[in-house]
Amino acid sequence: MKRKNLALLAAAVVNSFLYLNCSGFKGTADIANFSSLTCQAKMQSKAEATIDISQCEKFENYLCERRIFSPSVDNASSASEFCGSLNNQQVCVQTSSLSFNTEPARSTASLDEFSDGGEFNREEFQCIYNLQGANTPLFQAQGDSVMSALSTAIELCQKRGSL
Repeated sequence: MKRKNLALLAAAVVNSFLYLNCSGFKGTADIANFSSLTCQAKMQSKAEATIDISQCEKFENYLCERRIFSPSVDNASSASEFCGSLNNQQVCVQTSSLSFNTEPARSTASLDEFSDGGEFNREEFQCIYNLQGANTPLFQAQGDSVMSALSTAIELCQKRGSL
């Protein structure tokens, strides 16, 4: 019983430390190693109170990701600037591309799961708005392309900024 109480106390101390100190994280490695839902919630609530709607269309504040699941790609990752048209305006946004070879799943998956759009043969797009210095996403949106995910993330930001 004492061991269980000690473990609970240790978990509470760690969570308190993360909650009180989460704004001090500087790099993505820090947030990956020490993130907690409590810390993320704290940063998001801070942003909700301080977001300026004029920041919503500053595309450098967004990060997008394209995930490719296919039996015909190699496992890989890359980063580049993706440019496209959004609301009749040419915009560019930092985009990571992640490719996942799904061929190993073929032996246990159905044919439908490997058809176009199936679980093992599809693409996903996501964009997030990051409060600079917060290292935690404030708005996260999915879409059927980088531009549609970015558009949805901008709309979420504008709704939050107008509160």
